[in-house]
Amino acid sequence: YDRGGVAASGSTMYVTASGPAWAIYRVDLTTGAATLVAGPRDGDRTTDGPALGTAFNILSDVEIASNGDVLVSERGTRRVWRISGGTATVVAGTTTPGAPPPTNHSVATSVSIGVDGLSVAPDDSMLITDTARVYRVDPTGDLTIVAGDGSTGSAGDGGPAVAAQLNREFPWDPPTQ
Repeated sequence: YDRGGVAASGSTMYVTASGPAWAIYRVDLTTGAATLVAGPRDGDRTTDGPALGTAFNILSDVEIASNGDVLVSERGTRRVWRISGGTATVVAGTTTPGAPPPTNHSVATSVSIGVDGLSVAPDDSMLITDTARVYRVDPTGDLTIVAGDGSTGSAGDGGPAVAAQLNREFPWDPPTQ
């Protein structure tokens, strides 16, 4: 089971549709009209390209960047996509077999990450959670570990965030200023 995602800005809302369609819809909150903007699951492409026809696998969170781009987490392939101007681009994670685990200052699209939660910070950095870590990906694609030591548990309260054990997904929305 996946909860799907919803994000709104002004009079526009984006919603992820769950399987078997796995798609992203834009909903005009004034008129109620829904428009397919990315997907559906029966598409034939899993790489960067036109958003319509992208074959997503288990979409979860959706967020809206300050420039209006849509970011969506794909749990099934452990990636984050950016939908902009009708184009879908992978901005974090990879499906490459044997990809290394993330370390500080990794290129976000070259490492294998879990994608349990997604938020966008005020500076348009992405905050991505997995079971035991929180990653920050800046707008240039530089990945930094901001919390969690990679092991599950509950030790580390009061110490450095990167030395703490985490044991669940916890998507959160950063404060806006």
